[in-house]
Amino acid sequence: MDRIRGGEFPRVAGGTHAPMLLIVCMFIPGCGNDETHPVMSETKSVSSQKSDDDYVTSTVCRQCHQKQHDSWHASYHRTMTQEATPATIQGSFDGEPLTVNGYPCRPFRHDNRFFMTLVHPVWDEQELSAGRDPVKARRPPEITYAVDRVIGSHNQQVYLSRSADGSFHTLPLVWHIHRKRWITRATSFLSHTKGGLYEKTKLWNNGCIFCHNTGPQPGLQQTSTPGGIRHTWESRVAELGIACEACHGPGREHVQQRRALAGSALSSSKPQHEQWIVNPSSLPKEQAVLTCARCHGKMIARKEFDRQCLVEGDFFQVGQWDFVDRYSHPSHDSNAAFDEQREGAYFWSDGTPRTTALEYQGLLLSPCYQRGNMTCFSCHSMHDSDPDDQLRFGDADITHQNRACTQCHQSFSEATQLSEHTRHASSSAGSLCYNCHMPFQAYSLMKRVRSHRITSPTAGETLKFGVPNACNQCHVDRSLEWTNEALATWQQKSAEPLNSRLALGSSTVRHALSGHALQRALAVEQLGSDDNFELAGVNWRGRVLIESLEDEYAAVRLLAYQALQKMPSFGDFEYDYIGTEEIRQTQVAAARQRWNSAETSSARLRMHVILNGGLDAELDRLIEDLIKQRNTVPIGILE
Repeated sequence: MDRIRGGEFPRVAGGTHAPMLLIVCMFIPGCGNDETHPVMSETKSVSSQKSDDDYVTSTVCRQCHQKQHDSWHASYHRTMTQEATPATIQGSFDGEPLTVNGYPCRPFRHDNRFFMTLVHPVWDEQELSAGRDPVKARRPPEITYAVDRVIGSHNQQVYLSRSADGSFHTLPLVWHIHRKRWITRATSFLSHTKGGLYEKTKLWNNGCIFCHNTGPQPGLQQTSTPGGIRHTWESRVAELGIACEACHGPGREHVQQRRALAGSALSSSKPQHEQWIVNPSSLPKEQAVLTCARCHGKMIARKEFDRQCLVEGDFFQVGQWDFVDRYSHPSHDSNAAFDEQREGAYFWSDGTPRTTALEYQGLLLSPCYQRGNMTCFSCHSMHDSDPDDQLRFGDADITHQNRACTQCHQSFSEATQLSEHTRHASSSAGSLCYNCHMPFQAYSLMKRVRSHRITSPTAGETLKFGVPNACNQCHVDRSLEWTNEALATWQQKSAEPLNSRLALGSSTVRHALSGHALQRALAVEQLGSDDNFELAGVNWRGRVLIESLEDEYAAVRLLAYQALQKMPSFGDFEYDYIGTEEIRQTQVAAARQRWNSAETSSARLRMHVILNGGLDAELDRLIEDLIKQRNTVPIGILE
C-alpha cells in the first residue's frame, strides 16, 4: 500500500545549487519510519465527539489552576512540540559549515528564522542507487530548508520543515542536547543504517502529531487532479505539545459550568464527582492507565478507522472510553513462536517490552497491576515531581525512592527488613527496589531505560530469552552460573544446572561482544555505569569498550565511547562515532595504543577470568572468538 507523501522535490541538475533560501520539504520513499500510518481504502464511519471548540488551552486553565500550570509548564511534556523561535531552538545554527556523517551541512540563522543547507535529497538517492558514495562528491547540489517547528527539548531536538501542501517533514539533522553536537536522524536510533543523509526522515502529519500534541487533527485532504489523487494536509492541534487537556480532556464545558457556578453556594465546594473534567489519578486503574497508554502504549487507530482518524482527527479522549476500541497497540503473543524480525523491535522473546512508549504493556504484565492497584500514578506525578522522569519520590536517598514500592510493601520500609530481603546493605544500590525489579532492559533516545514490567531476577530468563537480568547488570564481571547459584543459595535450595557455555564468563561482557545490537547497547552502557565501578573493578573494561568502538551500529559506538571516557587514561580521548570509517579507524587505533601503554598485568589477568579463558590463552583470541559468535539479527528501535 502507498504511504501518504507530502511535497515534491524540485529537480536540481547535478552540480548546480538550489537558491540559498529555496524552501521545500522532502520525503524519500522507503526512508520513512515504519510507524507512519498508511491510508487505508476501507473506511468505517463513526462520528467523533469533539471539535476545536471543545478545547480552551492551558492559558485558560491557568486562570484557576496556577500551581498546576506552573508545574506543567516546567515539564518536558509542554515542550514536546514548539514553533521554531530563538527561545525554543537549542541546536547550534551559527552558520559555520560542518560535516555530519560525512555530509557537508550548514545550519544557519537569518534574523529570527532558522535554516539548514544540505545536499539535495534526490541527488543523494540517485548517488546511492548508482552505487556511488555521496560523501566523496566534491560539489554536491545543495538545497536549503526552513525550520518551522521543533520536537523535543530533553535529550534530542528534531526539526520540522513545512511545504506548500501543508505537510511537515523531519529534517535529517538532529541536535543531541547532552553531547551538544549535530547527528543524523538515522544514527539517533538503534538501527543499522543503510547510508544516505535522509534515511529515517518521515512525515509528521500522520504520525508524530498524535502523541506530541493536544487535540491533534491531521486534516488529510484529497483532491482529484489530471495526474491522479493529490494529498494535502490542513493539520491543526488544539495546543502544541502535551498540555492540560491531553490528560484531563477538553475543558470547554468544565470552564462554562464552573463560571456559571461562580458566586453560588456550590462554588466553594467541589462536586463529589467532577463530571465536567477528568482527574486521571482518581479513575479506576484500568482507565487511569489508559490515559497514559495513548502515547505510552503506542495506541494506533485500527485499520478500519485509520482514514477517518487522519481526516477527522484523533478519536482518543480521556473520559470517553467507548472510543478506545478503535485503537490497537503492539503486544507480544507468548503462545506464538518469537520472530525477531517481526516482534524484535518492540519485545524480548518473553514478552518484556524493550523500548519506551511501551510502558503500558510492561505495566499490564506486572503482578503489582494484575493483583494490586498499581497505576502509572503510583510512581509518577505531573504536578508534584521534578520534571526529569517526573518521579513522585524523586532521586533522593534510597529510602525515599523506595517509597514507590513501600507504599504497598510496607514491611520493607525498615532498614533491617529491607537488607534481609535484598541481601545488600540498606543504603547500597543493591537495596534500591528499582534496580532489582525494574532493571535496564529497554532502550530509547540513545540510552538505557528501566523496564516497566516488574519482575524478579533469574539467570535462567537471561539464558532462555536473552533479556539482561538485574544481578549481572551490577555484577558486570560475573557469570550467569554465579548468579544462578547465588539466587539459589538465597532461596535455600539447590541450583538447577544451566548446562550452557553461555552461562560461563561475564554475562555482561558476553552480551557486549556476542549479543545482538540491543544487548550490546545495554551492556556497554552498563560497563560505563559508575554505580558498579567499586563492585566489579574498572581497569579491565577499557579493552572491551575499545572493541565496541568498531560496532556497526552508531548508537552502540556512542555508548561505548561515553563509557570509555570514564576509564582511567581515557578521560580526554576523542572519537567521532559517526565520522567516516577512515577517521574512526584512525581513532580506534589510537585507543588501542593507549590501552596497550596503560595496560597492567592485573588488568590482563582479570580479563582472562572474566572471559573464562585459560591463562595460557591469548587475550586477543578470546575476544575475537566472542565477536565471531555475535548475533547479527537486524535490530531497529526507532524510538
